[in-house]
Amino acid sequence: MKCKIFMSIAIFIINCLSPTIGFARDISKDEVPYGLGVNIHTHASFPKSLNEISAAGFKVIRTNLYWSHIETVKNAYDWRNYDKLIRKMDKAGIRPLITLSFSNPLYEPMHEITGLTGNKMKKAAPPTNKDSIKAFAKFAATAAHRYKKSDVIWEIWNEPNYKVFWVPEPNASDYANLANATCSAIKKLVPDAIVIAPSSSGTPFDDNHIIWWKEFLEKVNLDCIDAISVHPYVWNTNKGPYINIEKYNNLRKLIAEYTTRNIPIVSSEFGFSSSDWNIYTKRQAALLVRNYIINLMEDIPISIWYNWRDDGTNPREREHNFGIIKRNGEKKPLFYATQTLSNYLNGYKFKKRISNSDKDVYIMMFKHPAKPPILVAWTVNNISKEISISLTDIENTDIETRDILGEKTKY
Repeated sequence: MKCKIFMSIAIFIINCLSPTIGFARDISKDEVPYGLGVNIHTHASFPKSLNEISAAGFKVIRTNLYWSHIETVKNAYDWRNYDKLIRKMDKAGIRPLITLSFSNPLYEPMHEITGLTGNKMKKAAPPTNKDSIKAFAKFAATAAHRYKKSDVIWEIWNEPNYKVFWVPEPNASDYANLANATCSAIKKLVPDAIVIAPSSSGTPFDDNHIIWWKEFLEKVNLDCIDAISVHPYVWNTNKGPYINIEKYNNLRKLIAEYTTRNIPIVSSEFGFSSSDWNIYTKRQAALLVRNYIINLMEDIPISIWYNWRDDGTNPREREHNFGIIKRNGEKKPLFYATQTLSNYLNGYKFKKRISNSDKDVYIMMFKHPAKPPILVAWTVNNISKEISISLTDIENTDIETRDILGEKTKY
């Protein structure tokens, strides 16, 4: 049997199912939508948002656990707000990916820096002396023990290779020292805890970060770290997430120079802002789906979209327009695209990319042990093309076609 594709992105659906995806104390499970996640800022005061996140199909939430909010007096912790948030995640069936953030003025001096939007702010220097490293590691280990039943993935810091988050200047050796102490302390209390690092801005091959990465990989204890986390944003919107395929492969080669372990790579932050050139809300939604599927193809088990809710209302401000929903709570096409992806591919695994003569056409096959296959297809740069593919291994000829937002389309 043959079919033709006329759409820039389409989903060919043959039957649907909705099995429950449960937690597992690892990050290697590759069933959709197991590793699909979204970043939130502190949402303890927004109880409905977690239900909406679950309804969209996200199975992981990434958020910060702020050391300075927990320990406002030395050696005394206040977990109340985060207890509420973790309980809400548990109830919603969402796995937490907690980024252990940031420093604490009780232990380190303050620096004035320029923020992402050009605003001036003060931040405590990162833990680099013996006492502050010990205190941060203790805080992290105590958190891991407190929330061990919630199957948390623990990420050490956020973008330590970027001066906004590691002030006044990034230092790979200092970060590795902190990561080693923190990972060791966590696993001493919770031996089967999952710990990831370095949560880097970009990959080693962006903005000449290779020097930082080599020093980090040389000094970090790679026998303790369970996965390498990166934020592989793509600034060339014409290329989309495909540009990361080569970067993932090169990163694996770099890691292999420092360890024989096959350490997974996690995309713990990624997104496109609708304020970027040539991005509009439906294309933004398509890029979310494509990024997740590309990551599955490249054995990236977790993909976190940044972020859940727009940070502001200025359509020209980049930082205001990454959200799945608008600032006022209105659902964007991103929400419905994620829902379509997670509903129709629920319980399926990526099988292969179907070969065709056009490298700019992606036809991705997903299979389930008890259900017929599903194909997801799109063209690069949003240019519609007509192609023919053989579906000889699909016995059922009753084919249903839907677009990225779940709407039925003509086959």
